[in-house]
Amino acid sequence: MQLLQTVTSYPTVIFSGLLGLLLVYWTVVLLGGLLGATDLDHNGIPDFLEHDLHAGGLLEDLGLAALPLAPVLTLVALLSWVVTCLVSLSVGPISVGWGTLVSLAVVLGVLWPAAWLARRMVPRREAPTATRRRSLVGKVGRVRSGCISGVLGTVELRDGGKILVEARLGEQYAEQELSSGSEVLLFDYDEGRGVFLAAPVKSRRKC
Repeated sequence: MQLLQTVTSYPTVIFSGLLGLLLVYWTVVLLGGLLGATDLDHNGIPDFLEHDLHAGGLLEDLGLAALPLAPVLTLVALLSWVVTCLVSLSVGPISVGWGTLVSLAVVLGVLWPAAWLARRMVPRREAPTATRRRSLVGKVGRVRSGCISGVLGTVELRDGGKILVEARLGEQYAEQELSSGSEVLLFDYDEGRGVFLAAPVKSRRKC
């Protein structure tokens, strides 16, 4: 009973509500993946949540500058919820003024652990340089988006860590569509579109 009262009282209720929204979001993403749906922006993550975090030196210092926003936001909300819940259980009811200060302090305090977890759990999204592109051509990766075709697709590679790159099936495979998890070979880089060109490897499952 005390726990229920804590999670529905200020300031914990802020993060309880945020976690509720994120739970709905990830449920939609999971169902879309299980049903093979090409949802939202073709990989289950809306554009405004998938954009890389390029918003200042602090994010660069935290190592978050090349990570999608949705997983990072989820980790920050979860850790903040746990900490504010523990604080409220320890000290009892908190006034609005102190609750606001506690919330801000908690969010700032969990950024470092959230960054540490995110860097290990979430692949980096990379915009490769010319030298980097040459080193990635010829590598085999797995499709991470709902599917890959001639017009959409994201591929995960292991090259000194997990990285995500934009890729499209080459013209000779334009009529095919491969589902998430399929292996593809990056055989070239399209300078005009800024994407790698991929060819099917082994798995040829359709979306």
